[in-house]
Amino acid sequence: MLLAPDIGIFERILPRIRHVAQSMTLYVMSGDRPLALSAQLHGYPRLGEARSDVSTFEGVEVIDLSDFLARA
Repeated sequence: MLLAPDIGIFERILPRIRHVAQSMTLYVMSGDRPLALSAQLHGYPRLGEARSDVSTFEGVEVIDLSDFLARA
């Protein structure tokens, strides 16, 4: 489990974990304040931000929770 990792870090470790993981799911959402703060502090988007380009991660299921959490 990775919590709000840097996109670059995820890209680097993905080849190493791909062969040991049966499946990978990435949960993203927009409007997450901790992710927004982290992005501001680090100067680039975090992996869990819905606006991040995660479509290039082949074999990783992406679930956007933005609408679900906005209704809660």
